[in-house]
Amino acid sequence: MNLKLQINYRPPIERMAYIARLLQGGAKFNATQVENHFEVNRRTISHDIEFMKDRLGYEISYDYSLQTFVGQMPEERVL
Repeated sequence: MNLKLQINYRPPIERMAYIARLLQGGAKFNATQVENHFEVNRRTISHDIEFMKDRLGYEISYDYSLQTFVGQMPEERVL
């Protein structure tokens, strides 16, 4: 089997750590900003955010009026 690796591939943990740093700094962000930073698609970012909410205890929501994500770190921080 011939595996083709993406040149710009970054593991999900890097994307999630980046999102965690944005939240820690109180930044409001949208998926497009994270997509462009990592050169991935919106679905990838959505999966990362859902994982952070469901499995890591992050409180992340989308503010439709501002068109940004906002959130808080869990008390017992993982990332």
